Amino acid sequence: MLPPPRGPRDRSPTYLGDLESGFDADFDGGFDADFDEAGTPLAVAVDDRGGVFVVHADGEVDLSTAPLLDGALDAGLASGRRTVVVDLRQVSFIDCTGIGLLTRARCQARRQGIQLHIRAGRAVARTAALLDLTVTLGLHETLAMGTERSA
Repeated sequence: MLPPPRGPRDRSPTYLGDLESGFDADFDGGFDADFDEAGTPLAVAVDDRGGVFVVHADGEVDLSTAPLLDGALDAGLASGRRTVVVDLRQVSFIDCTGIGLLTRARCQARRQGIQLHIRAGRAVARTAALLDLTVTLGLHETLAMGTERSA
């Protein structure tokens, strides 16, 4: 039996300059976190650095936590910045829902003339490769530079 649906929540991104602060959910100036039914957190923080909008994610991206990442991606694409960086190096698991969000964001960015750079860790790169979406998501760019191989 499926769990009952959860009520609506405010999933607007929190602005944060330092990803190293931890998993404290909903504190002033910190991470916004969501927990799935198994208690697995996803923390998302955004950092507007003037010319670059950065989205950081830490945890697991799946059907129940994906709306948090989706809201941050939408904020980045609506920020008016020419470059959006999605830092997923701390994501330990991503399912097809998360990959779908990244694909949609990549297409939307291209239509808007925004450069979207995805910094993928091992979990994201592996799932994208299994779905044959490495090139589509632009992950070959970071892998070719050698910056993600040690993740």
